Amino acid sequence: KGCCLFDADRDMLVCFYEGSLNEKEVNRGLKKKLPKYMLPDAYEHKEMLPETGNGKIDRVRIRQEWENEHTVT
Repeated sequence: KGCCLFDADRDMLVCFYEGSLNEKEVNRGLKKKLPKYMLPDAYEHKEMLPETGNGKIDRVRIRQEWENEHTVT
């Protein structure tokens, strides 16, 4: 399970994913399905992706965590 978010401050697409695959395996799988310009620039493995009350991936929380870890000063 995973999702991608765009980091406008760094002009990059970040893929957040959970599971047993490593970054290279995720990248290899995405390369088979997506054109090159749609591939993420960075990958972030999470033990568990946060979920909303409805069981969907909580993209707002993921973005907040990402921004807290990568603040631009």
